[in-house]
Amino acid sequence: MAGSVSLACDLKEPVGPTWTLKGAAPLFNGEFGVAEMLESADSSIRTENQRIFWVKSLDLNRTELSDSVKVDDRSIRGTQLLDSLSLDQFKSDTLSLKGTDLNANLQPGTINLSTQVTFSKNNLGFSGLDNFEYGIFNPDQSISFFIRNTFPFNIILTSLTLSNGSGPNPTFFSRTDTLRILPGRTRQLSIAIGGKRIQSNLKLDIAGRTNAPGVVTIDPEDGLEFFINGDDLYVTEARGRFKTPEYKSERVTDVGMEDFQPSLIRVGAGRMKYRINNQSAITGTIFITIPEMKKGTTAFTESINFPGNAVDTGSFVLTGFDIRPDGFPLTPVIRTQITYQLNTGTSFVTLKETDSIGYQFTISGIEPVYLEGNFNERATFSGFDTTTIKWPQDLRDISLEFDEASIVASINNSIGLKAEVTPRIIFTRPSGQDDSLMFSSGTFPIKIDAATPGIRVQKTVKSLELADVLNFNQVLNAKPTQVRYGVDAVGARGSNQSGFLYDTSSVSGSLKIKMPLRFKSTTGYEKDTLAALDIHSVKGLQEALLRTEYKNRLPYSVSYSLTFTDKDTIPLFRLPDDNTANSFVLGAAPVAADSPTQKGGYAIGYTQSVLPTSLTHEQIQKMEQAAFVRIVLRLTTTAESGPSAGYSEVREDDHLILRVSGQMKYKVNDE
Repeated sequence: MAGSVSLACDLKEPVGPTWTLKGAAPLFNGEFGVAEMLESADSSIRTENQRIFWVKSLDLNRTELSDSVKVDDRSIRGTQLLDSLSLDQFKSDTLSLKGTDLNANLQPGTINLSTQVTFSKNNLGFSGLDNFEYGIFNPDQSISFFIRNTFPFNIILTSLTLSNGSGPNPTFFSRTDTLRILPGRTRQLSIAIGGKRIQSNLKLDIAGRTNAPGVVTIDPEDGLEFFINGDDLYVTEARGRFKTPEYKSERVTDVGMEDFQPSLIRVGAGRMKYRINNQSAITGTIFITIPEMKKGTTAFTESINFPGNAVDTGSFVLTGFDIRPDGFPLTPVIRTQITYQLNTGTSFVTLKETDSIGYQFTISGIEPVYLEGNFNERATFSGFDTTTIKWPQDLRDISLEFDEASIVASINNSIGLKAEVTPRIIFTRPSGQDDSLMFSSGTFPIKIDAATPGIRVQKTVKSLELADVLNFNQVLNAKPTQVRYGVDAVGARGSNQSGFLYDTSSVSGSLKIKMPLRFKSTTGYEKDTLAALDIHSVKGLQEALLRTEYKNRLPYSVSYSLTFTDKDTIPLFRLPDDNTANSFVLGAAPVAADSPTQKGGYAIGYTQSVLPTSLTHEQIQKMEQAAFVRIVLRLTTTAESGPSAGYSEVREDDHLILRVSGQMKYKVNDE
């Protein structure tokens, strides 16, 4: 260390020699470059021809058919009333009464019947009515009652009554007028039974007389015969055996989606769920057929066995079926044909015409692997994805300018129809508030030609001027931490169009935002650095003058302060102190002015100067303990330091050189 030396003596009392030294000592020597200041966690800072850009590339996620085109669930519902129930058989055996059964005087042989013979028989039962226990018959139903006279003379019935052996309606038919039955002839009576309850234990009461000219010959087999017959007797309620009714129905279901009329849906996944609600005691099978749904040439056909008085559920897999709706393109529909087969069997069951079998078939979860049909202009395919934005730490609290920002949208289309595509970009602030980029009228959509099967169309690129984005400054200056982005693709405007979609068909692309790093910072862009001092602790320090030399090639004024700390980084004192100023100020480099073709505000030279600062006695004492110095730089812009708007642009070689040294005077004693 070089310096001047002086010597002093005390004549009263000799002492050892004391040396007074003066010299210059370097304390700090550093350079601050822009690249160092603007390190970005997601490497969004790029340099290009000395200019520094913030670049964010977003891949617009593939919007595939499976994400966007849904075949809505379709339900086929219905209820079948058991309103055509008929007993399996209503026919009695023949009830035969021989002559002596009617009257003991009507014995076989030749007799004189000049005097009429009367007869009366009660509670005669019929056999053969064993297919039912009871029945309440439909209003228009009737049975036939047959009376056959095998005597060789007339029989006149004066009373005839039919009744149930027990229960309600004990007498449901009665006749008291004269009924003549000629020899060898049969009389048929039609008996209305509508609304009446008829039981199988029928009883017959008759009364009558003979009507003969005189002597007749009676054969042992002669007599009266009675039997009942009812064909296709329909009941409102009965217990017995029933003829198997055949119920068939057809339901027509619209399969046109909101924005799409399909001519072909190839099912990659899906199910038909069913629910059978049998509100009757009978069991059976439902057969379901959909002619418009085929696997190869075979139509979808399934059968469901259902129990009595129960709800049955299940499902069928529809994977691999092709749905070709009938009536395309005007009214694409599918027809569902339903047939009931009831298991009447041999057991007695109780049924009512109000009993029902309800069904619901739901075609659900259809994921098509291929679609053909007509898409209208509202057909929409959309998708979203999310990514985070990691801003450079030092850019979070400054105001950026985007006058030269550019946005390039690139879109691919593998959908088999013309489309109009609009990117959707939503930024989320640290507070959670969402801001959507708003585009000026006419900016979007991007019009894309249709793909051909198996071929993706060429990329369509659209570059946007900053004026096309109405709120770019507002959104980006909020320093969003997350961005959700995607695309909306709609069918071309004007008319419906025929097209196709594979499950791999998609609209995809990318969006690239690029802007030069121009900002203003009236509150200060701060950089904090802790550096070790280039001196060792000294004793006897008497005077100290700090010199700050700087060379500034930044287009910003630089305010700085120095805080000296001990070896544990505990602050000792700060320069400037609070009584002097908040910070020292280094002047900004000269900047270029705006031109008709280029924004100004970037450094075109540098400023340099030396700032001296004297230390107080207290600061000198603390300086002996100093081990580190904390340097805080704050970049600020003013209207004077940049273009009229106050924005300045940093470039790759912009930097600040800062050197701090000390002019010191201290004593050294040989003792």
